[in-house]
Amino acid sequence: ARMIGMTRLRTWCPYASAPRPELRATTAVSTPRAGRSAIAHVRLARKMRVKTMRAMVNDINSALRYFTVGLEVAERIHDSTMCGLATKEIGIVYGWNGDDRSALRYMQRCLTYGAKDGIRARAMTVMVRSYLALGSVDSAFYCAQQADILTEPGRDPFGYAVYQTALASVYAARKEADLAEPYFKRAIAVADSFDLPMPLAGAATGYARMLLADGRNEESLIWARKGFQAATELGTP
Repeated sequence: ARMIGMTRLRTWCPYASAPRPELRATTAVSTPRAGRSAIAHVRLARKMRVKTMRAMVNDINSALRYFTVGLEVAERIHDSTMCGLATKEIGIVYGWNGDDRSALRYMQRCLTYGAKDGIRARAMTVMVRSYLALGSVDSAFYCAQQADILTEPGRDPFGYAVYQTALASVYAARKEADLAEPYFKRAIAVADSFDLPMPLAGAATGYARMLLADGRNEESLIWARKGFQAATELGTP
């Protein structure tokens, strides 16, 4: 697979643009050892991605390599759940690097594996961000509606907060600040109460941006500072 280097920063995330990895064809083989290998690769890559996000260490190449290997093994043993998880994680890395078209391609691929509700909701949420970045507000709105699966913040506070931010961002892009505001506030409240600096940074930053565009400068400054503080906890101000 072709790997990437950090060349530019994306809003509130230390990742840069990336070329697409080329996954080679695999042969169907089913073994318990292969299954353990796929799970191990995906879990290790997820840890690497979090470490990179927190410390701004250029480990994206390693993360993509492990995700790709995990995906290949999962495909060989026909494990659709692991395939969906691996493609989702690859798409997330690309989305955070600003390669939104590749992110969409992997998220759409993720959905073809019959992803479970949690994975499907995360995939749709990433698609919302990518479509907004590409200026496709209607497509983003559709994905936001499809991602409306996580209804209890306590079961998945991270996913819930990220989804609320995504929906708020869609309404903000549609110039419907009155509809966006409660979703931003809900995302901030959940992320703050569960001590989740990453979604807190995203929600507070998005809310501050909307308030600024609406001429509410003093309020915008308050939430911009909140977002900056959360980003500082991640080591990515």
